[in-house]
Amino acid sequence: MINKIKLIGIFILVLLFAITIVACGNKNPEPAQNAVSAASPEASGTYDVEAMINEYEEIMDEYISTMLRIMAGDMDAMALIESIDTRVTNWQLRMSNVPEEDFTIEHLQRLDEIGKKMEEALSID
Repeated sequence: MINKIKLIGIFILVLLFAITIVACGNKNPEPAQNAVSAASPEASGTYDVEAMINEYEEIMDEYISTMLRIMAGDMDAMALIESIDTRVTNWQLRMSNVPEEDFTIEHLQRLDEIGKKMEEALSID
C-alpha cells in the first residue's frame, strides 16, 4: 500500500514538473487570475525567475514532507495534498507567462535539481 502511495506521489510530481517545463515555452499563455506575487511583472515590472524557483522549491519541500508523513502512515496528511496541488497549479500558471529568454541555464539546472531532490526523497527502496 505504501509503495503504491510512493509511486503515485512520484508520478504526480514528475508529471507536474514536466508540465511546468513544457509550459515555460508556451508562446500564448493564458494569464493567471489573482496570482500576483513578487515574481509577477505586476509586482516588480519584470519576472523574478529566481524568486519563482525559490517558491517552487518551498512547495516541493512541503510536498516531500507531506508524502513522507503519508508513507509513514499519517493518513491525515492526505488533506494537505489538495492545497499543495493548488499552489503548484498557480505557480505553473505564473511560470508559463515567463518569456523563454528570461531563463538561464542555471535556472533550468536548479529546476532539475529540485526534481531530483524530490525523486530521491520519495524513492522506493
